[in-house]
Amino acid sequence: MRATPSRFGVAVALLLMAGAPRASADEIDITGSWQVNLSCGGYADATSFLAFDEDVTTGSFASTAPSDCGTVALAGEAVGILQACVSTPNPATGQVSGTLFSLPASGTVNTDQDLANPIYWNQFGCTVTGFELENDWNGSIQDDGFGTATRITGQLVADDLTIKGCGFFGGPYTFCGFTMLRNEVAAGSNVTVTPNADVSVTFASVNVPGTASVTELNDPAAEIPPNFKLLGGVLPIFYDVATTATIDGAITTCIRYADANDDGIVDGTSLDETDLQVLHEEDEVFVDRTAGIDTVNNVVCAETTSLSQLVPGAPDAGGGGGGGGDTVDVPVSGVKVVLKRKPSGKEKVSWVSRDKFGISPPALGSADDPRTAGATFEVVSDAEGVDAYDLPAGNWFATNSGVLKYKGNPGTPVQKALIKEGKAIVVKTTETALPLAGPHAAVGVRLTTGDVRHCSRFGPLTIVKDEVDRFTAKGAKAGALLDCSDAALGIGSPSGAFLDAS
Repeated sequence: MRATPSRFGVAVALLLMAGAPRASADEIDITGSWQVNLSCGGYADATSFLAFDEDVTTGSFASTAPSDCGTVALAGEAVGILQACVSTPNPATGQVSGTLFSLPASGTVNTDQDLANPIYWNQFGCTVTGFELENDWNGSIQDDGFGTATRITGQLVADDLTIKGCGFFGGPYTFCGFTMLRNEVAAGSNVTVTPNADVSVTFASVNVPGTASVTELNDPAAEIPPNFKLLGGVLPIFYDVATTATIDGAITTCIRYADANDDGIVDGTSLDETDLQVLHEEDEVFVDRTAGIDTVNNVVCAETTSLSQLVPGAPDAGGGGGGGGDTVDVPVSGVKVVLKRKPSGKEKVSWVSRDKFGISPPALGSADDPRTAGATFEVVSDAEGVDAYDLPAGNWFATNSGVLKYKGNPGTPVQKALIKEGKAIVVKTTETALPLAGPHAAVGVRLTTGDVRHCSRFGPLTIVKDEVDRFTAKGAKAGALLDCSDAALGIGSPSGAFLDAS
């Protein structure tokens, strides 16, 4: 392991720091600049910024949206840069009451945003140019024990939503959760800021104060080295770190990675945590700038002297799956899942995933190639258990372009399956062994080919219809699962190994 700089310990400690009980007669002070991190139920994730100015004696505050609009990541698509954003009113008036946060204090705020470049959204089949919504924010505040807020978490409610280019959607919608974190950078030495819950940045020297941002992007600023396995959920994550402060000296950036079962393997991958690296873009080349790994707190750090994209990952000489008994789990985004029985008795199960970077089929000719190993498709209902299907090796074939396809024999349950790298997974059956007797609460799916497992989980926030003889859900996010294990999907021991309720 590389030598660990002193800033590494400081950054890790502050990254893990949580709010403490407050000891103040006034309301908790939220005055300052904040990075807003939104997660919208598998449909989208976004980053924006707000500044608050509070009268702590009354808890009333003014909220101002700065000119930096932020970004939005549409599920299964690339991240888009937001521009020409307008909030009305601006400033808006909010209220702090004890640990409760409300913005605005009453009514709603109108947010009108345009994308710098339109994005075609496969999930809705249209080209998105921006968003307009009437919304309000309600949450709870954590503080430092002395009356100054350190984190605000809660729910954004969109009363009405217009996806420009796609249409108007009447609300209210309650599937967006938010985490606000301070992003001020004070003058001084070894100044640490944590605008993203998974990333802290420590500046060796700050001459002029400002703000910092950590934005998750999906498009690299340079070519990734061969056989370097990226971390990420629906899409690989490139962290873009920026600051308006005037700084000198080293910059230490520390990034969390997932290892919930503490086995030393990064969840959702076959990567050993001790092999993790953080690459930094320099002159259109990604360079290894890893400074240290904390395997107790699951944090890997890099030290740089400039700010640009950073990407965590590790060398992966194996190339993903070799039939050697090392399971490779690939949680992927899910466009939709349907379980259906018509009054005539005709049944249908369908799963579609379109995950640009997540879908990683086994190498043709490897021990995991379904033409050799066959495949298993499983549907997991929280309420009704597991339905499993065999897809025999003899029914698989590969096209000239390397797409793996399955065609079932007449009368067999699975009639169609497809695995196309970086494009899609599709599985369709004509029957199900599940009773479909009522609400399922959530449904998981898993396709196993040799030692490679692709999976999705459609939780409560993705459900469109959940009733007798019909379950439909859309927009599952890969990040809702730590891995494709039985525990993650709720088989046998629903341990909560999935990350959230979505």
